[in-house]
Order: sequence, then C-alpha cells, then structure tokens
Amino acid sequence: MLTGNKTRALSEWAFFTSLAILFVLAGLYVPFLGLLATVVSPLPVILLVLRLDTRYAVLSLVVTGTCLFFLVPGQIPTLLMLLPAGLLGVLYGLLFKNQVSSGVSIFAGLAGAVILTLLSALLIDVITGIKLFTLDQDSRLFVEQWMAANHNVSVFSDLPPELQGHLNQNVTSLFELFIPGQYIVAAAASAVLSYFAARPVLRRMQFALPPIPAFSRVFFPWYVIWGLILGLGMTLAGDFLSVSLIGNIGKNILFFLFYVHLVLGVSVAGYFFRSIKLAKSFKLALLALGIVYLPFSISIFLLLGVVDPLINLRQLPDTKE
Repeated sequence: MLTGNKTRALSEWAFFTSLAILFVLAGLYVPFLGLLATVVSPLPVILLVLRLDTRYAVLSLVVTGTCLFFLVPGQIPTLLMLLPAGLLGVLYGLLFKNQVSSGVSIFAGLAGAVILTLLSALLIDVITGIKLFTLDQDSRLFVEQWMAANHNVSVFSDLPPELQGHLNQNVTSLFELFIPGQYIVAAAASAVLSYFAARPVLRRMQFALPPIPAFSRVFFPWYVIWGLILGLGMTLAGDFLSVSLIGNIGKNILFFLFYVHLVLGVSVAGYFFRSIKLAKSFKLALLALGIVYLPFSISIFLLLGVVDPLINLRQLPDTKE
C-alpha cells in the first residue's frame, strides 16, 4: 500500500504532467497562444524538479512525449522542437534547486536552449528528412509575395537595374542563410523569458530565489569577444576558401551575437542615461531622438555592447576579477 508521501508525490506528478501536455496542445491548436505556451512549457518540469525529484521530471517528459505522439499524429517535427522546452525545464529546476545566481542561470539556460534547438533540428533531419534550415515551398512563396508587395509600392525603385534583376533570388538566399540564426535567437529569447516567467510562480510558492541584478548592470566577461573573432574568422575563411558551410556558420554566429551585444549595449546606455545628471526634459529629448533615428541608435548600442566587455565602461566592481 502506498504511503501518504508517495500518494502525494504521484498526485503532484500526474497534475504537473497533465499541465505540461495541456500547454503543448494549447500551443499547437490555439495559434495566438503559441508563444505563451512555448515560454511557460518548462514551468511544470521546473516544479517537478523542485517539489519532487529530477527522476519524476524525466519520467514526466517521457510520458508527455508518448501521450502527445498519439494525441497529435503526424506532428513528429513539432514534438521534437518542443523537446528542448522540457529539457530546459530540468536544467532550470536544477539551477533553482541549487540556488545558482541569476546571471549564471540565465546564461546556462540560454546556452542550453541553443544547443538543444540545434540537436532537435538534427534529429528532425535524421528521423523525418525535413531540413529546418532551408526554405520550404510555402516559405519561398511567402518571400516572393512579400517581394511583389514591396515592388508594387516602389520600395526598390531606387536600386540600380543590375541589382533589381537578381533581387528576388538574392533576398530569398539571404532569408535562407540566416534561418539557423533566427531559430537560435528565438530559442535564446524564449529561454530567457521562461526564466523570468518562472520566478513569480516560484516566489508565490515560497521558494527561495537568488536576486536579479538591475538590467543596467548586466555585463559580459571579456572573453565573449572570442565569439566575434570566431564568427568573423569563419566568415572570412569560408569566403576565401570557397567553402560555403564554414562561411554560413560564421555569418550565423555573427547574426546571433548581433542581438547579444545589442542587448548589452542597451544596458550600458541605460546605465549612463540614469547616472548622468541632466534635466529631465533634456533626457526625454535624447530619448525621442534615439527613437526617431533608430538605425543610428542601434549602431551606438552595438558599439557599446562590443566595447564594454573589453574596457568596462561602467567600471562595475563585480566585473573585475
């Protein structure tokens, strides 16, 4: 006969497993809930790790995957893409359980989501033959329709005739080139949102949580510059050696790091915006100018994000080793 503790554990396991299945089904069949379902999908697994044990969480993933295999026939690629969310929940659960700092947890979740997404894409290719990192027929048709709509409003009328001749082909190739980077950026953003979505729930359930530093004090260690060096080196090597795979990987690394350093640059700019003593009206005017001249602002943010890990523009004491 089951003891009271085992009965409670099984009840909680069944509840959170049902919740995980419900989140996935909602994301699949209710289009406007897709993003929300992706963000909150790791939460039931996180709670299983914290309230019960990692073994319960892994068993829950197995049961969830098995149930969805029968409930959603013909959706193997979709289910494989949802697998990273479950494993990310296990990772976050262990990080929360061990009171790992917020910065390390977010970085670990981001890196884990990127690796799991790439592995999922590889599994989909091996099992189903579907290549996620190439444009399918529907996607190509969408790009062509988008290009036609822009041609109709004369968006590309100022381009030289020699460029307009191959414009559709070049734009389609550009879309396809950065598909891996787009998947990675989306996975990383979803992982970060999942971390912040879990915190209010865990706090409400009386779990101890490490503090989150202010956004304006976010920093990266100096060695992140090696990511830029790697991406640029692979891009140049691929172009020089005419090996498109190496060049494409390098370009997608740079594509991903663009957003990473952009976020850091916004953090640096926010720090100085708050710390520099200027009239409030003048600060509002600067903010308005930054929004109006957004391409210039993005360039400044990107420059700040690249330079800050090297010279510590804000002189944050906790960045010094």
